[in-house]
Amino acid sequence: MRTSTAASWQSYWQQADEKKACKISGTDHPAISQFWHKFFSDARVGAKSAPDNLRVVDVASGRGAVFEHLFALGDGACCDAVCVDLSHDALGAVRDRWPAVSGIVANGAALPIAEHSVDIVVSQFGVEYAGVDAVVALCKLVRPGGQLALLLHHRGGAIFKECDDNYVALCEVQKSGFLQGAMNMFPHAFNVLAGGERSEYERTSKSLIPAFRIMERIMAQYGRNVASGVVRKLYLDIDHIHTNLPAFDRQEVDVWLRQASRELQYYTERMNSMRHAALDDQQFEVLKAEMADFGFELHVADALAVADHSAPLAWSVIAEKAQNNGRGCR
Repeated sequence: MRTSTAASWQSYWQQADEKKACKISGTDHPAISQFWHKFFSDARVGAKSAPDNLRVVDVASGRGAVFEHLFALGDGACCDAVCVDLSHDALGAVRDRWPAVSGIVANGAALPIAEHSVDIVVSQFGVEYAGVDAVVALCKLVRPGGQLALLLHHRGGAIFKECDDNYVALCEVQKSGFLQGAMNMFPHAFNVLAGGERSEYERTSKSLIPAFRIMERIMAQYGRNVASGVVRKLYLDIDHIHTNLPAFDRQEVDVWLRQASRELQYYTERMNSMRHAALDDQQFEVLKAEMADFGFELHVADALAVADHSAPLAWSVIAEKAQNNGRGCR
């Protein structure tokens, strides 16, 4: 299985704009909102008493989830706010909401931003997709006295477990041949409606039955809402089309099945990339040491624990870069 591609994330943000995106439930947890609200409040970003024109950069911003917390606190016009993301659609959505925000299309591993030029660098479940080195590279962007705030995927955490279950379930869906079997069957089913012979329809519909049983087993094992309910929706939609075939257009069904197959592949890639992006305990300790070498004081550097999960949601970091230009400030 390939890791996530730019195309898979572009597809994700296109769907998000149409309210069809497959979300990860843990990323909407109130603890995440509380983390950003406290950080921006303590940093006084957006407050009337804040320094003028603070430069705030959100790396791997998506549609601006972090800046939503920032602008909810006060006047965002006092900030030089910049979002960086691979997706044109994601940045377009940010600018539609906040026209004053600048957008840069770039990979988190190769940011076109000068070193020591940013007052505050933030990232939520984003920069780690480009690798641990990309997370460390953010340290270079922060000016002396500036701050870095991160929420990073935690290997073994609640969000990681959700992504891992999604990935395994989606791989099993693809391996079952469910969508391919439906693509093989429906042309013959439409031929029967048009008065054609039944033998190929009966053969292909019979061969699809084991895949239906596999889909049922996947939902029983991982839950009906696994992968944001995508498995269940595919199961129900294909059954509905088959049962009510005269109400559907042959070409539209073919287009829908091919699009569903592509999106299933993209979704699987995104889940796999989340699994690979997550940092384990050792990687996080290395990251903390690297940040200290860059002259950062770590105010927060720990797992983000929540009462309603036995596992943490994420790694959380709030760090401030030393004002002096001593050994640590690289």
